[in-house]
Amino acid sequence: MRNPIRPAGLALALILCVVPRSWSQNLYATSEAAQQLVEVDMSTGGVTVLFNTLSTPDSLIVDSSGRILYTTQKIGTVSIFDPSTGSNSMIVGGLSYPRDLIFDPGKASILVSNFGKGEIDRVNLVTGTLTPLVTKLGTVDGLAYGPKGQLFAVINHHTQIAQINPTTGAIVKTLTVVTNHTVSYFGLDGLTYDPYTGHLWATDVGTGANCLVEIGTGLTTFKLHQVGNLPTPDGIVSDGHGNLYIGVNLAKVFAYNIPTDTITAKVKVKNVDDVALVPGS
Repeated sequence: MRNPIRPAGLALALILCVVPRSWSQNLYATSEAAQQLVEVDMSTGGVTVLFNTLSTPDSLIVDSSGRILYTTQKIGTVSIFDPSTGSNSMIVGGLSYPRDLIFDPGKASILVSNFGKGEIDRVNLVTGTLTPLVTKLGTVDGLAYGPKGQLFAVINHHTQIAQINPTTGAIVKTLTVVTNHTVSYFGLDGLTYDPYTGHLWATDVGTGANCLVEIGTGLTTFKLHQVGNLPTPDGIVSDGHGNLYIGVNLAKVFAYNIPTDTITAKVKVKNVDDVALVPGS
């Protein structure tokens, strides 16, 4: 894989990205075993409980109004929580261990990794109607849209990244990424598209990996970063400015700076699984 793509711009902008700084980004996170949604201040290390979900939240995303959509694995639901009002309601139920979420372009619907059924489902956010997009994928974890509307997913028992037609569900292409697959849950997990590099980034779980995987959107090759330095990484999100945030070992959120290939911040977050950017922070 070629080196990460650097955006054009002033040299000063590049310097500011390269030099680690004090972190001001706030994140929302799922605290899985604690059954909570929390807010994480990466600059102070403060963690604030927002909501007790009464089940095990896995993944979360944030809509344009600042509301948090999240999955709960054991009860098989997607719900929505509004931090400004404290209101919470279920969008759809009947899923089998749902994991990751992503908005479709236009944000009128979402895609859900229906892990237990090995399928990706589309949920209409107005009607709550659930429609399978693609089935028989083995398992499904991370989801990401590319800049040209390409849909990507972690499939086939954590071993592959697939490009999937978001309309028909047809698999366009796959890339196999296996580092250590001696245990069934080892392998790829979280997935995000990073505008700074123009690449996909995945978390890789396992004794032979415990790292980040950088993957070109053409799904031809991949590159490992920080091998062994991220024990059991899970959820991942990009800020689009050269930084990734990762839920690590159900215990901490790591900030990773891409240009310097360094972990620049660690914040303790009990039972953390997935992370999302707080709008405007």
